[in-house]
Amino acid sequence: MIMKGVMQCPANNITLSPVSFLERAALVYGDNTSIVDCGNPLIRFSWKQTYQRCLNLASALLHLGISRHDVVSSLFDTLITTYKYYSFVVVL
Repeated sequence: MIMKGVMQCPANNITLSPVSFLERAALVYGDNTSIVDCGNPLIRFSWKQTYQRCLNLASALLHLGISRHDVVSSLFDTLITTYKYYSFVVVL
C-alpha cells in the first residue's frame, strides 16, 4: 500500500521474499527463537540456526548440481521433521 505524500525509498519500501526475510531475521533477531517443537525433548531453533541450516542446504544442493530454477521437493510427516533436516528456504 502506498501512502500519500510518502516518497518510496529503500528505508520504507523493500520487496519481501523468504530469503530477504530470513537474512534480516538472522541479522536482527539472531538469538531469538524461530521455531519450537514441543515434543519430548523440547527443541528450539534460533534465527541464526535457521539461516545457517538454509545455507548448508543450499551448499549441498549446489554440490549435487542443482541450480537456480531447478525444482527440488521433499515429503515429511511433520513440520519439525522437515525443518530439522532441510529447513524452509533454499538460498540459491
